[in-house]
Amino acid sequence: MIPGPGVTRAFNSLRARPSAALVAATGLLLVGLMVGAAVTLGSALSTGFDRAQRAANAPEVTARFDLIERPDAVARLSGLANVESRSFRLVIRRVGMAAFRDVGGEPRFKRAEVNGLEAGHATDGLAIMSGRALSGRPGEAVIERGLADEWGIGPGTQIGLGTDRGRWSGTVVGVSVEPDIVAFPLASEPRVYISYDEVVSQLLESGERQPVNAAYLRLVNPSRLAETLVQARTASYGLTGTTFSTRSGTRAIVNEAGGLVVALLGAFAVIALIASATMLASTGHARVTRDLPTIGALRTVGFTPLGLAGSYALEAVLAAIPAVALGLVAGALLVAGPTDDLLRALNELAPASPIGLPHLAAFALVVALAAVAAGWPALAATRQPVATSLAGATRSRPRRTMVAARPIALGARLALRRPGRFLVSVLAVAAALATILLLLALGRFLVTAQREPAALGERYSLLVEGGEETAAVVRSSPGVAAAVTRYEARALDVFELQEPIRIVAFGPGKEMVFAGRPLLSGRRARASGETEVGAGLAQSLGLGLGGRLIAQVQGGGELRLRVAGIVQELSQDGRVAYTDLASLLTARPDLPAAVAVQTKPGVSASTVRDELRSQGLDAESNTGIAPSGAPFLTTIVALLRVVAVLNGLVCAALVLLALMVLARERSETIGVLRTSGGTRRDVWALLFGAGAALTAVALAVAYVLERLVFAPTLSGMVDRYGVLALAPTPVEVLAVAVAALAIAAATAALIARRYVRRPVVRLLRPE
Repeated sequence: MIPGPGVTRAFNSLRARPSAALVAATGLLLVGLMVGAAVTLGSALSTGFDRAQRAANAPEVTARFDLIERPDAVARLSGLANVESRSFRLVIRRVGMAAFRDVGGEPRFKRAEVNGLEAGHATDGLAIMSGRALSGRPGEAVIERGLADEWGIGPGTQIGLGTDRGRWSGTVVGVSVEPDIVAFPLASEPRVYISYDEVVSQLLESGERQPVNAAYLRLVNPSRLAETLVQARTASYGLTGTTFSTRSGTRAIVNEAGGLVVALLGAFAVIALIASATMLASTGHARVTRDLPTIGALRTVGFTPLGLAGSYALEAVLAAIPAVALGLVAGALLVAGPTDDLLRALNELAPASPIGLPHLAAFALVVALAAVAAGWPALAATRQPVATSLAGATRSRPRRTMVAARPIALGARLALRRPGRFLVSVLAVAAALATILLLLALGRFLVTAQREPAALGERYSLLVEGGEETAAVVRSSPGVAAAVTRYEARALDVFELQEPIRIVAFGPGKEMVFAGRPLLSGRRARASGETEVGAGLAQSLGLGLGGRLIAQVQGGGELRLRVAGIVQELSQDGRVAYTDLASLLTARPDLPAAVAVQTKPGVSASTVRDELRSQGLDAESNTGIAPSGAPFLTTIVALLRVVAVLNGLVCAALVLLALMVLARERSETIGVLRTSGGTRRDVWALLFGAGAALTAVALAVAYVLERLVFAPTLSGMVDRYGVLALAPTPVEVLAVAVAALAIAAATAALIARRYVRRPVVRLLRPE
C-alpha cells in the first residue's frame, strides 16, 4: 500500500516536470508500439488457421482418389464406425476459365480447379466471406477469396468455364475461403465451386455416370482419428491415387508457407523484448540518479524505503497507462494491414478486431515492467546513507579550457564516465541496429527471391542434365558454390493405395548439404536403407519412426526403407522421401542423373544458368515451391518495412534518451562551455561527441550480435526457404553507420537548441 504522501508526490512530480514526463511517456509509447506490433503479428498468425477451420466447418479427414462412381465410394465408406457425416466432391483441374470484370469489358483468362459440390453440402469445408453459398439453382458459382482479391471481382461477376467436353457459364454469387491449401496466386490454380450436377452434365457430359474423387469425413470422436485412418485405408484397398489429409496435416502444409514471416516475427519479438527492457531500465536508472537529492530529502521527512519505491512506481504507472495504451493500439494498427494480407495469402482469417485479449495482457505486463523499472532503482537508492543521497550524483567540475578546446572529444569522454549506464544504452541501441542489419540482409534475399522465386524452398537453384562428369565441369564454373549429382524416381506405395511418392537421393556424402529439411521428429538418415520422409507422406501412409516405407519404383523394382526421421517438406504436399543413393540405384540402376547446383552468395542463379548454357550444358531453374509467390513475397516485404521503421524509431529514441540524461547531468559543463564563448554549435558538438561514441560502440556490438546470434538463429528457422547468406555487406554496414550518426547529430541538435535557450546561471546551478 502506497501512503498518501507517496501518492501526492507521484502526481506532483508529473505536474512539476512536464518535459521529463513527456520524455518518459515517449519511451513507453515506443515500447508499446513494438510490443503491440509483435503481439498483433503473433496472435494473428498463431490463431488464423484455427479461426478459418472453425468458420469453414472443416472436416477432420479429407480423402482424395482417382475417379470412381459415387455408389462405390458410399459403399466403401459406409462401414467406417467413427464417421458422423460424409460428403463427396468432383474435382477437375486445368479447366479453362474466363471472368468479365466489367459489363462489356475484356475477359481475363486462367486455368482453374473446379469443385462440384453436392446438393445440401454447399458449405462443407467453405467459409463464405461475402455474398452467399450455392443455392442449388443453375448458373451459380462461388470463387475463392484469393481470386477475388487478385482480379478484383466478386458477387455479380460473369464467369465461364470450359473443358474439351463441354462449357458452363454463370454468375458469381459468393466469395469463400477453404483453409486446406494456400490461396491463389500462391497456389497456381484458383478454385471455383459450382453444383455437382452441372459439372457432370455440362463440363464432363458423362450422362448417367456419377463420378467423384474426394470425400469429406466428419468424425463422432476426433480423438479416435488414428484408428479411423487405419480403417479408412483398409476400406480404400484397390483404389488408385488415394491420399488422406487431416486438420493437423493441413496446418503443417499451410503454415509452412508462412514460416519465413513466423521466423522474422520470432526475431522481432526477441528484439522488442530486449529493447523494451533496456529502455525501461535506462529510463528508471536515469530518473533515480537525477532525483538522488530528492530521495534523500524525502527520507529525512519520514518516507519508508518501500513507500518511496511505491511512489516512484506509481508515477511510472500513471505515465505508462496512456502512453503504453496508445503505443499498443498504434503498433497493432501499423501491422494489421500487412498481417491481414499475409493471412489472406495463406487462406486464413484475421481476428475480428486487431485489438484483443493478448493486447490487454501485454498492456498489463508492460505497465508492470514500467513500475518495476522505476521502483526498483528507487528502492536500491534508499540503501545508501541519507547524506550521500542529499549530495546527489558525483559531478565533475570541468575547467574552462577543458570544455572549450575539443567539445566533441569531451562529449565522448563524458559518455564513457558512466560505464554502467553507457553499457545499458549501448546494448539497447546495438539490438536495434543489429535488427536493421538483419533486415537489410533479409531484404536482399527477398529481392532475389522475387526475381527468381524458384530459389524458395530448395537449397539449390539450378538443375543440369548429366552425371558426375558434368558435375565436375559445373563445379569449376564461375559463381558455383557446390554441385552434386541428384537422382529422382517416381514410385507408388505397395499397399494398393497407389499413393504417388517422389524419392530423391544425392551424390555420396552430400545428402545433408542439399536435402536436409528441418526435422519434425526422429533423426537424420545415416545408414543405407534409411529414409527421411515428408510429413505429408507420413500422414497419408500412417508411417511413424521406425516404420517401413515399401514402394514400387516406376520402371524398376521394390524399395524397402526404414523411417529414421520425419521432415518439413512442402513440395508435392510433403509426399517426398529422401534416401541414400545406393538404395535407390539398387531399385532402379538405370535411373538418369542430374546435377544440383548451388550458387555463391550474392550471385544470381540466372547469371550462372546463362554461363552454363554458354558451355553447352542444359541448365534449368529449379521449380522450387513457390513459382507464383511474388505477391506473397511482396506482403513479407511490406512487413519488413514496418519492422524497419519501428526499429529506426527505437534507435532514435534510445539515443535521444541517453543524450538527454547526459545533458541533464552535465548541465554545468554546458554552462562553462557557454561562459567560455561557446556557441550553439559548440554545445551541439559536445552532445554529438557523446552520441557518436554511443553509436560507434553500439554499431560494433550490433555487427557481432547480428553475425553470431541473430543471423544464425534466423537462418536455422527459415532453413527450408533456401541457404540464406545473412552477413551484411560493407555497403550496408556503412549505410547503417551513416544513418546512426545522422540520428546522433539530429538528436544532439534537438537537445542543444533546448539548452542554449536556458540562462547560463541556471545551467551552472546543479539541478
